[in-house]
Amino acid sequence: MNKWYLGLVLFWGVLSPAWANHIVGGNFEMVAIPNRPGRFHLYMNLFFDEIGGRTSPKERDIVISIFRKRDNNREVNIRMDLESDQPLRYTNPSCAEARNLKTSVLRYHYELNLDPRQYSDPQGYYVAFERCCRNTATVNLVSPGRSGMVFTWNFRLCNATDRLSRTRRPFLVRPTANTSA
Repeated sequence: MNKWYLGLVLFWGVLSPAWANHIVGGNFEMVAIPNRPGRFHLYMNLFFDEIGGRTSPKERDIVISIFRKRDNNREVNIRMDLESDQPLRYTNPSCAEARNLKTSVLRYHYELNLDPRQYSDPQGYYVAFERCCRNTATVNLVSPGRSGMVFTWNFRLCNATDRLSRTRRPFLVRPTANTSA
């Protein structure tokens, strides 16, 4: 009886959704590698709440997907490795301290090879990363701990030299409004 009950508990633990209330934001970066046609550095920056996420483990890798925009066809899943874990430096540290904020930037990386024969759709592609749930300290959402988030980056290859053309969104880089270099 005890083994059956333990098996049932483990089964439900595997099927229940993962809660990631330690993530407070993030963004993608995609940078062409000079003199290497079709090769790009793909980065995902996740902002981790060190105070509220103490009980949540930092993921050593994450899985993102590339989709074709025309029909939302999944082209590939990619496992990105954690490249760095750095504290976010606030421009006004005393304000962050007064609000009990302590955030780190988890930077994931993958060297991407985009074959122009495969990635030639004129409508382009998008990279997506999904995670449930928002930080429970979020005050402008009802039930933030049950609200997921999706990070996307839209792109298309624009010519034979495999340069990127940004579509619909500005190119996002490391945050500057909240940080100092």
